[in-house]
Amino acid sequence: MGAKKYFLLISSLVLVSILTCLPAWASTGGDPGNIVSRSALLVLQVGLIIFAAWSGGALFNKLHLPTVLGEVASGVIIGPYLLGSLSLPSFPEGLFPMSGTFPVSPELYGLAMIASIVLLFLVGLETDVGLLFKFSAAGVVVGISGVVVSFAAGAVGGAFFMHYFYGAGFSLAHPIPLFLGVISTATSVGITARVLSNRKKMDSPEGVTTLSAAVVDDVLGIIAFAVVIGVARSGHVIWHDVLLISGKAVGIWLSFTMLGLIFARNIGLFLKKFKDRPTMAVMS
Repeated sequence: MGAKKYFLLISSLVLVSILTCLPAWASTGGDPGNIVSRSALLVLQVGLIIFAAWSGGALFNKLHLPTVLGEVASGVIIGPYLLGSLSLPSFPEGLFPMSGTFPVSPELYGLAMIASIVLLFLVGLETDVGLLFKFSAAGVVVGISGVVVSFAAGAVGGAFFMHYFYGAGFSLAHPIPLFLGVISTATSVGITARVLSNRKKMDSPEGVTTLSAAVVDDVLGIIAFAVVIGVARSGHVIWHDVLLISGKAVGIWLSFTMLGLIFARNIGLFLKKFKDRPTMAVMS
């Protein structure tokens, strides 16, 4: 199917979602506390997200850039901090209103969480476990280096801009530079995996190393965040809390990895008994 047919198909889906949800929205007056109104808004939001994500991905693909970057950029543009908060007829708070201090509604967040789980599951199916272990040491080194360099760059940059724009003292111990440093360490395993999958690099040494580094980066980012929280609250590191959070993060990560390796073969043999690919996929 060509790009034009995809565009027409997705545009039709968005149009159908709008025509389907607007009567339900109008019948409840757009009451955010009404389940019918919330459901109608969710259908409209999902339709717009699909259309925007596909459009952004297609544009970035034309520019020979990863499609996932176009999808992320589209999400930022239609999100509540830009176009999503613009007041429209029947939508006074915009199509993507803030849910209190949270940028999206609980329904949309839950749907996105399910989608991210499915994405990581599909990426796991493409991952060569043997190759992953072979390059795990390199992944750990890359992950640690990435956290250290990113944290240092974010903290130093934050302290510099505070000093330059606000005349504040150049102190890396201030909570703002520390938080900027932690934010700089954050990565997304999902986005990393999408880029590697689209480039057909999941089974390559470089891809496995990058994916390992992204996982290590996330775990270390949680630990760094715990340290910064302790410093911001009390002025010093509460090592008990840091060790507890570190133990939980590393323990859960290693425990589920080991459980997956131990039971993967038995689960696979069990699923093959269904003899039907759609049923196997659903059960997985």
